[in-house]
Amino acid sequence: MASYKLGAYKFSIAPALLRFQSVDKLTIHMLLDYKEAMQISEITRSRSNDPNFTNYHWTIKLHSYFGRESYIEFNAPAFSQVLTSQPILTNRQNLSMAERKGVRPEGRLDNT
Repeated sequence: MASYKLGAYKFSIAPALLRFQSVDKLTIHMLLDYKEAMQISEITRSRSNDPNFTNYHWTIKLHSYFGRESYIEFNAPAFSQVLTSQPILTNRQNLSMAERKGVRPEGRLDNT
């Protein structure tokens, strides 16, 4: 039997902004309860049906309850990623709001 030691794994994670460029064919399907946190569970990229292949098809799946699938889909040729803070080493794969260090929802950084 394999044993698991709590805290045996460490992850280097940092808050980041993803900005998709030239978004087209946007579909948003969300079923969230009042004040329910929206957390990304998976981002996938595949070739779009574009005959000239100028875009990728992106799917952003959100954590959801059984039977309540939530996702965002769109076509876009590229994205940029900007880290908004230095990475931290932790035994978790997510950041608390305090660890996000002032990233506001609209994507600007607080100077406080």
